[in-house]
Amino acid sequence: MSGSPVVPIDEGDAGIGWLAAPSEMMQRAAHAFNGADGRLWLVDPVDTPGLDAFLTSHGEVGGVIVAFDRHRRDAAQIAERYELPVTVPPVLEDFAASIPAETRVRPSCEAAGLRFHTLLDSRIPPWREAAVIGPDGSTVYVPEVVGRAGYYTAPGEQVGVHPMLRVSPPRRAMQALSIETLWCGHGHGLTDAQGEVNRAMRDARSRLPAAYLGAVRGLLG
Repeated sequence: MSGSPVVPIDEGDAGIGWLAAPSEMMQRAAHAFNGADGRLWLVDPVDTPGLDAFLTSHGEVGGVIVAFDRHRRDAAQIAERYELPVTVPPVLEDFAASIPAETRVRPSCEAAGLRFHTLLDSRIPPWREAAVIGPDGSTVYVPEVVGRAGYYTAPGEQVGVHPMLRVSPPRRAMQALSIETLWCGHGHGLTDAQGEVNRAMRDARSRLPAAYLGAVRGLLG
């Protein structure tokens, strides 16, 4: 397997995370919750050299989840390696057939203590996404609506709304979450995150020009 070795992030009682490649602009981040069943539940995982040893050092893999309709990533090949199905929340039911592995549509992963919360279910533009809430109820993985990679954030922001959603972010769906620790699909996580998430939702539209300018500067390097 080519690529960078595992770069751990967000290690704590709730679980672990890793970056696909620290130098990439998208800062793709994957995570594994410590399930209530004593096993690791991988969410939107990215394969990378040394991943199996990294996971084994933290526990037994019990499940693989895809929570966003553009985050197939390497879920299928990792699930097949561990002889597990890929679990998707109900909002991704129509998308499940495009995953080249056995899939299961489940409203929650009850044994692991994981719950799904729909953030977006849009056909035009196509966008289906669910947050994954950990067993502690306050560690929340958000695949794409918010993130911490540079192209998400305007100057001064620790958390930013995805550039395509800044005009009309899913405020009501996000406000239903209680987020002490935020894990993102892009970038490092953040503790004591609720205030920053609230600010990101509130200021999404007003900070749009600054965020877009920052994203363009990042692309130009």
